[in-house]
Amino acid sequence: GQHRLQAEGLFNVLHAVAIADTGTKLRWKEDVFASLLNTASEYSRSVPLESVSQLQIIDLWLRLLHTDAFQRLPFKSKDFLRKVRRVSPVTHTDFMGKSSRFHKAVSKALNA
Repeated sequence: GQHRLQAEGLFNVLHAVAIADTGTKLRWKEDVFASLLNTASEYSRSVPLESVSQLQIIDLWLRLLHTDAFQRLPFKSKDFLRKVRRVSPVTHTDFMGKSSRFHKAVSKALNA
């Protein structure tokens, strides 16, 4: 229903911010992102399967490229991302191919 649409909208916005990241570390952007993520975590019991991969990318983006921002997240948000991290989605959506620049940055961070 409507809650699913709200949740998917939040997940899409968070994912878009992550893949469009220019590397600038603006505190207000971190605060807005953290607030949106905190709100998104309220939907933790109803995350659509197609949103799991997006949330896993958000988790990687925060933990690997914005470590300080990740550390400042409230426990509730970190716990939500921890739970998402453990999910193994059965299917993948086509957004993966659209974010190659982001994936290169994550790959570089993982191999550093």
